[in-house]
Amino acid sequence: MKSLVHFRTLLLFLLVLTARGYSQTIADSLIEQSRFGIFGAYALEYGWFMQNMGFNGQEYWNWVDGHFEELGAHWTRSNTQLIWELIDPNLDGKFVWNIITNPDSVITNVYDSPAGVRWLGCIYVGQGHGSFRNPLDHQQQWQDFLKAVVERYNGDGIKDINRFVRVQYWQIGNEIPGLGAAGVTPSQYAAIVALSESAIHAVDPKAKICLVAPTRGDVGDEFLRQVIVDLASRGTPFDVIDIHHWGRAENYKMKALPAYRRFLDVNGYAHVEIWSCEHGTWCYQPDRQPFQSQAEQAASLVKRYVWNFANGLDKLFWNNLMEWHGFGGNPGSIFNAMGLVGDGSYCGEPREEFNRPRRSYYSYRVLAELIDSHKAKYTGVNAFHDERRGNFGYTYRDLATGEKFHIMWTDSTSAVYSFAIETEYEWINLVPVTGEGDFDARILSPGNHTVTMRSGEVFLLKKRSVTSTGEPVPSSMNTAILRIFPNPFLSSTVITYRLSRPGRVELAVYDLLGRRIRTLVRGSRLPQMYHVSWDGRNDTGEPVPAGLYLCYLHAGNKVVARSMIHQR
Repeated sequence: MKSLVHFRTLLLFLLVLTARGYSQTIADSLIEQSRFGIFGAYALEYGWFMQNMGFNGQEYWNWVDGHFEELGAHWTRSNTQLIWELIDPNLDGKFVWNIITNPDSVITNVYDSPAGVRWLGCIYVGQGHGSFRNPLDHQQQWQDFLKAVVERYNGDGIKDINRFVRVQYWQIGNEIPGLGAAGVTPSQYAAIVALSESAIHAVDPKAKICLVAPTRGDVGDEFLRQVIVDLASRGTPFDVIDIHHWGRAENYKMKALPAYRRFLDVNGYAHVEIWSCEHGTWCYQPDRQPFQSQAEQAASLVKRYVWNFANGLDKLFWNNLMEWHGFGGNPGSIFNAMGLVGDGSYCGEPREEFNRPRRSYYSYRVLAELIDSHKAKYTGVNAFHDERRGNFGYTYRDLATGEKFHIMWTDSTSAVYSFAIETEYEWINLVPVTGEGDFDARILSPGNHTVTMRSGEVFLLKKRSVTSTGEPVPSSMNTAILRIFPNPFLSSTVITYRLSRPGRVELAVYDLLGRRIRTLVRGSRLPQMYHVSWDGRNDTGEPVPAGLYLCYLHAGNKVVARSMIHQR
């Protein structure tokens, strides 16, 4: 009998482990399939912002993690982490990983994120610091370098940097203009890809290969087409092409997408996905560019995701989370004004926008919640859609409820749409009407309706959602403690909380007897996201014992709490 009990216990334990493993496999698959990313967020290119926030590197990454969780973003990319010339300066295989671009630290923090983030690793070709090495001139050393990179970061348990990192997507080079400037021809680049693919797959047969990116999505790129033909003739496999696309708000369409899709298909690459890993538009006014408001940026963001996904794009990484500061030494660069969070400098941006989410931030968040790959399936255009008249209407099926919903806009001055519904629907403008993320929404009763859409608005038409108690689900932001990370913690942790309305706030730490240990915040705050550190000390500065503590957020008449474990 005793052995039977032990067998049952062991069987139950194995079943639990199997279930956990299966659940993790499903979660990993959903993350990999996610279509929403943000370019460059984990790279250490935001020194000015970090300095003004008083952040060290880890505090900055905690800040990024909180935003990725809030936004529902699951992918990122950076293009200055893996530079051959810096990691292997003497071509002797003595690799220097802790260099100025700090790939170990950046990549580790991507994969250690509680938001569940994946990284497209860009291996620089043709744009390294200092003189450029052509991999074709040093083929064995180039392959040795790639093998070391993949072995270090692929998470197969052999010579891995740690247990978190699992990079499987590798981009060979950044952008085509940089390659052209370095004198690399399409056939030479194809040879570099073939050489790279061989080395990468020798270490990780499941690794995915991404080609270098053109910088315009509205026209086809001849360099890239020649590369694809050359690789097809060699029989070299690859998995992704990346097309960067920036520009004015109205230039949201990557018109070359259908042609790229056909070209890939006829050359034997029907499985290859099309990503846009640097993509966006600005707000305010960079040099020699028109002024664009936060509302225009937000409307363009929604259109860029919806139109391009409907026309063949698989993933889109927004440029950026936090905008760059004086990009390339140019205070007027468009990249100083593309972020979802402002830094209050350059391009006419008001100083009070420092660390404030823009309207595009809230549009991104609600869109990722609506149409990411594990949330909804695109089913086609609706009756409003007529591109000749500048009218766009796209239909999705909610994967949780099976209900259909629509996203619509007009690029004309205005347009009218008539339809009939049999139950209550919500009619929501996905461009926030305030800088605090408030959306204009109204309830439509059953019957016939005629609505007017105006340029600059993007509307969601969906069946009204209710909770189990029959109460409507609010569309605007909630007041909440979003996360406490790390948790458990040793020396300090960062508490991220969000306010939906302005008002008086208290954030405090209590022990399990209900005694207030530390007051972290007391005073009036604006509606936005905040990050507060707690160093494990009480109000008098003395260390508190290890144990379980409660963090309480009091905002207006709302109180929310989260637990945290302090270790010593």
